[in-house]
This record gives sequence, C-alpha cells and structure tokens, in this order.
Amino acid sequence: MITIAGKPCSGKSAISKELESEYGFERFSMGDMFRSIAKEYNMDVTELNARLTNPTEPLSFDIDAELDAKVKEIGGTRIRDYVVLESRTGFIFIPESHKVYTIVSPDEQARRLLNSGRDSEKTDLTPLEAMISLKNRETMENERFLKLYKQDNLDLKNYDFVLNTTKLTIQQGSQAVYDSYLAYRERKYGKEEQMER
Repeated sequence: MITIAGKPCSGKSAISKELESEYGFERFSMGDMFRSIAKEYNMDVTELNARLTNPTEPLSFDIDAELDAKVKEIGGTRIRDYVVLESRTGFIFIPESHKVYTIVSPDEQARRLLNSGRDSEKTDLTPLEAMISLKNRETMENERFLKLYKQDNLDLKNYDFVLNTTKLTIQQGSQAVYDSYLAYRERKYGKEEQMER
C-alpha cells in the first residue's frame, strides 16, 4: 500500500489517479471525502478547516473520527495490496505503508489552484491571494493535526519518499512514485512476491 500526503495542489490526486489508471492500483481519497463534507455544509475546504480548528466546533471530532476510521479500516485489510490512499493521517495510522509526500513551489501551487476548477475551493483569486490562502490552509490543517494527533504532518522525516512535483508531468510523478513503491515492496516482501502480481 502507498499512503500519499503533501502540500495542497502538489499533485497527490493526479498522481493517485494515474497510479489507478496506468498501474492498476485501487484508489481511496480522504481529500475527496473532506471536499464532499465541505460541500454538504456549503463551505469551501479552507472555511471548513477554519471551523474545525476552532475547539468549540461541534463537528470537529465527528468528521475527523469518520475519516480516521476509514483510514484505519483500509490499512487494516489492504496493507499488502496495490492500493493508493490519499490521506494526511496515513503515516500515523498505517506506518508500515510506503509513505509518500509531495511538495511544490508556492507559485506553481497557486497556478494549479486557480486552474483547478474545483467548486469546493475559492478560485476567483489573484495569484498572490491564492498563495496566501494556500499557506493559511496548510497552517490551519497542521495546527489541527498537532492538536488531534500530536504529530507534525509537515515533517518530511515522517515519509519514505518525498517528491517535488513543480516541474514534473503527472506521468513523471506517478512513475517516480511507482518506482519507489516497487523498491519498497522488494525490500519489505522480497522479489518473488513482487513477480507474482
């Protein structure tokens, strides 16, 4: 199993979808679930993150608990399968997975947000406003993680493979992640099991 986390708009979903379509992985996305919840409450993801950072927010525990339970369920039954799970808590709850983290430059991050067309995020911003919004979102998310899990999901030492996607195509990014995963599987399970797939 691959668990993939990273900065907003750094290519996590695009790489995961490519792993699914080109390499036969089964894909699960906690980000998709979170965006769906935000839409349900008529908010964008930054607004929902802001509300969840507030300790008096009554929805906070339920939403995080729901997402965490799903991560644990997948990790408990699919660890040896060709599965890619987009989750910021994957490295906490599935430590034996191949843990990937994607990074991207702030200007490219903003450009991707503004071109994303996502209705769950504000995209009617200037590039500078987008950079500020993304940085605020990252800070709020990490504050919430530190409170909930006593873990820093921005600490790159938590991951097995860190990929800078700034100048990579989706295909190049997914190939790099796939190659790193094959090396991980060979180290963990041996070459024979690798060949059996």
